[in-house]
Amino acid sequence: MSKLGFYDIRGKFKELIKSYLTDRYQRVSITSKNSYHSSLSKCRKVRCGVPQGSILGPLLFLLYINDLARVFGNNHKPVLFADDTSLIVTHLNHTDFSKEITSAFNQLNKWFAANLLSLNVKKNSVCTIYDKKHFCK
Repeated sequence: MSKLGFYDIRGKFKELIKSYLTDRYQRVSITSKNSYHSSLSKCRKVRCGVPQGSILGPLLFLLYINDLARVFGNNHKPVLFADDTSLIVTHLNHTDFSKEITSAFNQLNKWFAANLLSLNVKKNSVCTIYDKKHFCK
């Protein structure tokens, strides 16, 4: 809700979104393929997030992460696609590049933490591409 205020979304539209996101409950249903038995968990209140499969979900997600690009400097370029985030870091000097990528990763991690998101370390990777004329010096 604070992100909506950040983008100056207020009044009736903000109240509509608030009513859409509050007092939601969920439960899990597990059905075995080989039997007719199923299990149903208890209902639990949803404390954060957007209902999956909702029409508003993608829009609200984009509003939520839209300020991510403001975190980085000139040598960093975030590339966002759905819920994946890639970061392009460029620098001609290898030592400075290492410092830049560490700084960018720390900034990204801080933003994720401040926005109640987590970075999936298992899906994290670094790909370094060198330009021949700068690599062979």
